Amino acid sequence: MLFSFQDRPAVRYGAVAACGLLSVFSVAATAQTKLAATITLDKKEIPGAVLQLQNGNVALFVSKPKESTVRVLLLQPDGKVKWEKSVAKLQGLQVLRDPQQPAGTFNRAWVEELYPTLEPLEVFAQGNTLYAAEVVDKDLDRLDKKDDIHQHDILLQRLDSTGTTQRMVLPYTKIPQHTTVKGVLSYVEGNVFYQVSREQNSRQGTDEYVLNSFDLARNTTQRTPLNLAPLNNSRWAPNFKEFWAPLGHHQGITYLYRRYKSSAGTTPEPIMQQQYELLAFDNLGRQVAPAMQPGLGLGDYRIMGKLLQPAAFFLDAEAGQVLVSGAYQQTAKSRLMQDPVTAGFFLDRFAPTGQLVSHQQVAYADVLPAQQKNLVKQLGESDGAMVFQDLVSRQFVADVALKDSHALLYFSPELAFEKVVVTPEKERRKVQLADEYVYQLAPTVKHFSYNTQYISTPVMGEILPAYYFQTSAPAHKQAYMLVLKAKDKQPYRRYISAQAAGGGPRLLLEVTERQGGVIKLYTLQ
Repeated sequence: MLFSFQDRPAVRYGAVAACGLLSVFSVAATAQTKLAATITLDKKEIPGAVLQLQNGNVALFVSKPKESTVRVLLLQPDGKVKWEKSVAKLQGLQVLRDPQQPAGTFNRAWVEELYPTLEPLEVFAQGNTLYAAEVVDKDLDRLDKKDDIHQHDILLQRLDSTGTTQRMVLPYTKIPQHTTVKGVLSYVEGNVFYQVSREQNSRQGTDEYVLNSFDLARNTTQRTPLNLAPLNNSRWAPNFKEFWAPLGHHQGITYLYRRYKSSAGTTPEPIMQQQYELLAFDNLGRQVAPAMQPGLGLGDYRIMGKLLQPAAFFLDAEAGQVLVSGAYQQTAKSRLMQDPVTAGFFLDRFAPTGQLVSHQQVAYADVLPAQQKNLVKQLGESDGAMVFQDLVSRQFVADVALKDSHALLYFSPELAFEKVVVTPEKERRKVQLADEYVYQLAPTVKHFSYNTQYISTPVMGEILPAYYFQTSAPAHKQAYMLVLKAKDKQPYRRYISAQAAGGGPRLLLEVTERQGGVIKLYTLQ
């Protein structure tokens, strides 16, 4: 029956299904760090997503390419499996291995073969309830042909805190059949399912973003086009595309941002001035704040260069602010200037209402002490800066990759310069292993840097900055000790959970392989 949840028989958690083995034991790894359990995956299984729930539990989604069943394991903060269920994945997604090469049989792959993902299935948590949403598209490979779901309709599945599974089919508003619909960001609020969707129709030459809402109690739907500027990629190089991307949803507000080419000035084509725009919409699709434009007010500097890393956006729910950081470069009137110099980085803070709370600008030449001014030239040749904040000490660090080393610039919470540490690349990889990130879990993975085919650099809020602030908190030290202990046998990826309200252990997951392998569950006290 359309638009009504249908109860499915509860599945008791006993022995793990034949495709996975579970062994639970306790072994001391380091002080206050305990190996609580291991999960052995089938050789074809992929940990497609890991989500954080409000009560401290963690949901692990495991799938196989070309198969329609996704295992869902709910992990408690102590590492024990509370229950195991499954959700359906209707479709498979094939993508180009190399977008720069012609499409063909040898240049196509199932997306799971390139990176761990559940696409086109989107999973997210709302409080302690899990959701899985999938838009039906006739151009995708159908994995489950039993469900009679029509083009564009959305299959929504819900798992409550006890593991009770329900599902419903949400009928999409009638649009041309040749339109491709892709979910950009989904969430549930007040018993209403919302999805920001991208609708593209090559025959009609349209590309539109809309907010779809499905009232799960009243059985009503609404489709509202979002007032977003069209993308202009006709003259851009492949490595520098305009895009709209989801930042996230918080307290009734959805944030979307874009990078685009500035029409100001006459900079030479290889350089191109970048510009950014951040928009906030409510659950009715109305823009609720003036357009925010990070990176303005840089004086004689501009955000330039096609190869300059894109600015990083971070929705700090705890502080109720949006933080944007990015490198900027010097401008020049000469059209012959092909290699602009990176002068520093900026950090902008915006309130949910759109007001610019603060604009801070760090010029390398101004902050470095006299005995380290020789670094300015090397920093100027960099193509960006990763800026992270330690949410315990509130300090900032800017990680800049130089030609054969890394420079870490430390700042106070007010962004006053404190020190710089330069480490040769060999030493960094041998001893400090800063690239072995510990990703912080969240209720969604939709906007995370690692959830893309071409993994980009992590942004503020995505990682536990254990390497940069090793003594800031016990969890930092324990996580970093696990990194050091692994030496040159690092796992494929690490995730760390948030601490549940009232304290208790944090769960750290070590995923040994991209496909198959073992998942080790550590508890950090």
